Amino acid sequence: MKMKHSRTSNAASSPFPSSPLHIQPASEDDPWAFWAHALAPLAVAALRPSPDGTDTAFLTAHHAGLFLLLHSHLPALALQRSRLRCTEDGLDHLVITCLLSGRARWRSDRLARLEPGDCGFCDLASPLALRTTGGTQALHFIIPRLALPASVAPLVPIRERRFAAGSSPALLLQGLAATLLRALAAPAPMELSAFSRPLMDLMALILGPAGKDAGTAAHADLRRRLRRHIQDNLASDGMTADSICADLRLSRSQLYRQFEGEGGVETYIRRRRLARSLQMLSDPACAERRIGEIAYEAGFADEAHFSRLFRQHYGLSPRAFRKSGSVAPALPIGSGNSQDASATFARWLRQL
Repeated sequence: MKMKHSRTSNAASSPFPSSPLHIQPASEDDPWAFWAHALAPLAVAALRPSPDGTDTAFLTAHHAGLFLLLHSHLPALALQRSRLRCTEDGLDHLVITCLLSGRARWRSDRLARLEPGDCGFCDLASPLALRTTGGTQALHFIIPRLALPASVAPLVPIRERRFAAGSSPALLLQGLAATLLRALAAPAPMELSAFSRPLMDLMALILGPAGKDAGTAAHADLRRRLRRHIQDNLASDGMTADSICADLRLSRSQLYRQFEGEGGVETYIRRRRLARSLQMLSDPACAERRIGEIAYEAGFADEAHFSRLFRQHYGLSPRAFRKSGSVAPALPIGSGNSQDASATFARWLRQL
């Protein structure tokens, strides 16, 4: 199976060019098997018995640091995320879909239909069944829960929402997604990661509060409670395994089990702090702030220690990163088949 992919570069001075992942089967590929592999990181996928849209189907993903922006033109599909799948893969992301053409129908807690111009908002932490017609084209934001405030993305899985075509939220979301996509396709693509934090603030205003049926933190599973607690306390250099256990009334064994797949809780905290520092160094609003100040706000007590960790993780010093004018490092693209595309897409989802 062949996978077409494209790489676009920003200014030559940037060591981290923006590299979209473009997934499209070659003429000799079996489209049924291709899309099942390519979409496996998100859900179990199967083509429905309809030839419409199979020949022109593609999926393009842009990594924006805090979120992914996708442009899809897919054949008739059935996608499913079971409760077991939600537990096993741990994806704690929200998906906003702006439908451009075709029709989509999903069922989680309730049935919802999307028509062209509608926008849908769903939670990957909840079981989901989605069906689309052939040739369905859409723009999607995939956003980690922790990138949005708790009022918009509470710790418990939230019910899907539909913004009708012509409504203010739908018009704003469609316009924002389309504008970003055009900017990324320009001859000199915009450095999207530098704007990811303000874009998330704007997204929170558009979406508004989750509503009374969202539940409370007391009902959230332990994994989400821990990650939200860590994210909210990154600036505290006194946050340790012991302090987390005390704050959330956990035993050490309970805490450590939740981060076995992350290399341990200390590794997870360090990675989140480095990610925050990277976002701040990429943010034009922080251009005049000292490196030490950014390190301290990200939770590092010592600037030299921070610089050493930053270089180990990203390959250059914070000062060199800022001087280069670059943004979040581009992530690697698959080498040429649906398995590689699926692995790259899965890595992007996990690294949000």
